[in-house]
Parts: sequence; C-alpha cells; structure tokens
Amino acid sequence: MTENLEESDEIVDDRFEILFVYDVEEGNPNGDPLNENRPRIDEETGENIVTDVRLKRTVRDYFMEKYSGETPNKVFVRPAEKEDGTLKTREELVKDEIAGENVDFKDENKDEVKEAIFDSFLDLRLFGATLAVQDMSIGQIGPVQIKMGRSLHKVDTRYVQQSVTLPSEGGKETGTFADRYDLPYSLIRFYGIVNENMAGETGLTYNDVYKLLDGLWNGTKSLITHSKIEHDPKMLLAVEYSEDSYHIGSLDKMLDIESDKEDESIRSFSQISLNLKDLKEALEENSGKIEKIHYKSKSSLDLPDKLEVKELEL
Repeated sequence: MTENLEESDEIVDDRFEILFVYDVEEGNPNGDPLNENRPRIDEETGENIVTDVRLKRTVRDYFMEKYSGETPNKVFVRPAEKEDGTLKTREELVKDEIAGENVDFKDENKDEVKEAIFDSFLDLRLFGATLAVQDMSIGQIGPVQIKMGRSLHKVDTRYVQQSVTLPSEGGKETGTFADRYDLPYSLIRFYGIVNENMAGETGLTYNDVYKLLDGLWNGTKSLITHSKIEHDPKMLLAVEYSEDSYHIGSLDKMLDIESDKEDESIRSFSQISLNLKDLKEALEENSGKIEKIHYKSKSSLDLPDKLEVKELEL
C-alpha cells in the first residue's frame, strides 16, 4: 500500500478493481467498421457496447500527447512512420527505439530485451505485449485487464444525413450528401482489474496505475473528434485491496440508473440518477479487505464511512 499513487515507484503488490463511468451525447463512442461504422449495439439487450481496445486507444493517445514519447512513458502500440512515409513494423519499432540495429534478437537475450521493452513503454507495462522480432517471440499477459464497456440503458441509434457543398471546375459549386450514425445519448461503464501477481513481470508501479487512471479520466475528456467531442467522464473508482489475491468482482453489475424517461428517450445525464446502493453495500461488507478507495467524480459519492477514501488529483 502507498499513501499517494502518483508518488510511488514501487512495484504494485496490491490488487485494484477499477470502475469507470462516462457518457456521450450525439456521438459514436465506438463504430463497427464491418457495419457501416455504426455504434456497436447488443441486439439482445439494446445496450451500447464499447470495446476495451477503444478505451485503451483513448489512454494511449493521451499518453502520446502528455509524455511526447519520453522514456519511460513511450507508447508502443501506435502508428509510427518511417522517412519514406510507410509505417514501421513492430520489429522496426523495437530496433529503433530500444535496441539499435545491431542487437542480436535470439532466445538467450529474451530477458534483456523484455526488460528494455517494459522499461521504455508505459502501455506495455500496463496491458502486456505480444510481438515477434527475428527469431525471438515475446508474449506477456498484462497486469491490467479491462472488460468491454456497456451502456447502463438501452440506446437509440440515429441516422443523420447532411448536405455538403464543394467547389468544382469553373467556379461552380456542387452538392453532395454525407451521412453518419450516432447515439443521442449513452451512459457507459467499464470494469477492470490490476493484477498484482503480474505486476512484477512488466515492472508495473503504483505511479503507472495513477497514470492509467489519469489516462482514463483526462484521455476521455480529450477525445475531440467529430464523433467523440461530447465524451464526459462522470465517475472513476479504484478499489485497492489489503488482502492478497482478493477482489469483490463484477463491480460494474452493481450500478443501476433511475429515470423518468424511457431508456431510448434519455438525452442527458441530468435526466438520470445513478444508483450506487448495491455497490455501497458490497464495499461495506468487504471493508476489512479494502485498503483504500481512490476516486474522482463529477457528483458526490455516498461511500461507506468506515472506508478510507482519497480523491484523485487528476
């Protein structure tokens, strides 16, 4: 346990459960390229789905902007161009950024190369690595595992068509149509675990966990594209446990919403009340196994008084 996550470079030896809630208005939180880039919907439940890959991309993009490629906070999983404009392969990334052209990538050097990779790349310390370089392959499960996100309600999918006027030859203007699919509103929750038993394999520190939480909150706020400009983080909890190899589990299923509106008619967070009753009861019942709760929230949280709670300075 550490007093302040951001001040500790110690290897993580406590388990964390992470619960992250954000919303989107008039946007597409995760388009499906195999389905006209429509928002992903569970056809059985009518809920909006956002992949863990999308959330990790949000975090990685934030890291790239904040740390500008500086060791030890580089991002490995990213598009990187060579001088001729083509993209670097993963092998070229490893050679260029940690090892140099003359390194001998053989199995007897694997431990040395793994250490150099995890020392350099923050995203790999968090999420693990699978890569092959020459005759050597490296596969490491990441300490941080995240489930696919789901909306807390059924959503309404909207088709939007817009007219676009473009200049053409002879100074004339020509018109065409642009179309897109979006969601008028979706309140999405994500659930993840930081596995202390894997932290030593990648060198994950408490400070790295703090950077992850920062990336979730501020990376989501920084999604400023046509389809994602109205993403807004609402609540972030990181439950730190004192008991080895223990966590409550499925905290995301302990959230519920209350609203006077039908699910598909909800258009803003102001029309929703977030119900934390089941979550609070579970945390209270397990208070003897919880070291601390780190949190950030746009509204007040009713958490058990007997727990140590620390607001994250993000």
